[in-house]
Amino acid sequence: MSTININTATKEELMGIRDIGEARANLIIKARKIKGTLTLEDLKMIEGVPNTIWDPLIRNGTVEVSPEEETPEKQPTAQGDTSALIEQYKTKLLIAEQDKVHSKREYTKELEDLKVTFEKQLWRKSAEIEECLAELQQTKDNFQREVEKDQLEREKSQKELSFENTQIKQEMSELQHQYESTMAEKEGGFSEQMESMQRERQTLMDKVMEQAQEMDKERERSKEQYKQMKQRDAEYGRKLTALEEQLQHFKNITTYF
Repeated sequence: MSTININTATKEELMGIRDIGEARANLIIKARKIKGTLTLEDLKMIEGVPNTIWDPLIRNGTVEVSPEEETPEKQPTAQGDTSALIEQYKTKLLIAEQDKVHSKREYTKELEDLKVTFEKQLWRKSAEIEECLAELQQTKDNFQREVEKDQLEREKSQKELSFENTQIKQEMSELQHQYESTMAEKEGGFSEQMESMQRERQTLMDKVMEQAQEMDKERERSKEQYKQMKQRDAEYGRKLTALEEQLQHFKNITTYF
């Protein structure tokens, strides 16, 4: 089988090429009239003709794209100038329209691919933010439970201290009454017993002072714990606000596209 030169072949010869029918042969001839000499890249750019058919045909020698030889028949005549120009103009309009459709399809496809990519990224980011928000909420709930637990323990401790303080006061009152009664009854000869009672009284007073100091320390610890809890709560609040702003930012990007 002889090699067909794309730039010199007739319509019938072009139709003899595999996968080239009458419509595609007409498109090749119109492109040839516009550009004069077609290259392999020009063939691949013709809208309506698959660009994958040419490389195998070139390799096996079925077609070639040698420059078109000038012949008297190819030169335009004076009578045919107007009709040739009109035909060329129509062909250029057809090719331009095809290029426009092709460019629009490519742009639409790129835009759709970009939209899908952004939607996937946004979905992944939204999932990460939702997971982070869930973790923050769980941490906040745990922290709230700890605060409530500490509050109950403080109230319990305060009640116990108050009860012990009341008991100590009662004991002191009883001892004071006992001391006064004893002093009234045995005012002159019980100095040793008085010293013993004074020691006991001092011991009780020391115990009261120690417990009072312990209560003050416990109160200071409670204040410090509460202050730390407030700081942690404020930090979690700032993190939550930052994550919500980031989520809104990604939602705005999605709305834009």
